[in-house]
Amino acid sequence: MPWTVQPDRKLGIVEVNLEGDYTADELRQCTPRAVRLGQEMGINRFLIDASELVVAPPVVDILKLPAGDYTKLGLDRQSRIAITLPANQEARAAAQFYETACLNRGWNVKLLPDRSAATQWLLGATP
Repeated sequence: MPWTVQPDRKLGIVEVNLEGDYTADELRQCTPRAVRLGQEMGINRFLIDASELVVAPPVVDILKLPAGDYTKLGLDRQSRIAITLPANQEARAAAQFYETACLNRGWNVKLLPDRSAATQWLLGATP
């Protein structure tokens, strides 16, 4: 499994770690798990560590998240989602597309260079 979802109770975030090849099917498994965990814990800040992501799913699958899946899953519009910038160029382009698609649909998402910057952004401003 190229992903993990876990809470960071100390920081009050849900952390999703993506690595290696990442398929559309894994996207469909990982996203509900992260949203559900956030809901169970009363957390609306998510850190997606994509720094080790090698291959991302097709953009049509990425677009489904902000275009409808997030709402269907009950993700709070006040949520903040920080993504670390992948080193791999293909994955980086997919992450940039995801950020733009989310922002265009009113989701609070930011692509950041590393985990430290992502954590600071998540905790630095009130959602």
